[in-house]
Amino acid sequence: MNNLQIILRKSVYNLQAFHLYDLKSIYLINSINDMRQNTPPETEVDHASEKKAKLGIKFFFLYLFFYAGFVTIGVVNYELLATEVLWGINLALFYGIGLIVFAVLLGILYNFLCSRYEDEMNNKEEEL
Repeated sequence: MNNLQIILRKSVYNLQAFHLYDLKSIYLINSINDMRQNTPPETEVDHASEKKAKLGIKFFFLYLFFYAGFVTIGVVNYELLATEVLWGINLALFYGIGLIVFAVLLGILYNFLCSRYEDEMNNKEEEL
């Protein structure tokens, strides 16, 4: 293979690599332009946000109270956590699972109440 053939092969390879790079750049630029054109519309004002924030703070402190009880038992009297409560489950496991279930229930209740607050506030806003 002579030098001219080597140079031509390298040139073709470089052009192919440049072409792939160029296609990727064009695709990226088009994707960015599509994102700019598909911006979501302005969001509505949430009239229930103050009520929802207050409810969230109340639920936070309610959960904090029960969690602090668990931590206090663990710090003050950790042997108590080893006592069997139900079906061979110790207090630590029972209380821990209870905290998880309680958090999920609080989340469901929060979602339900916030949806109700939003419906009430939107109905009041529509009446005005």
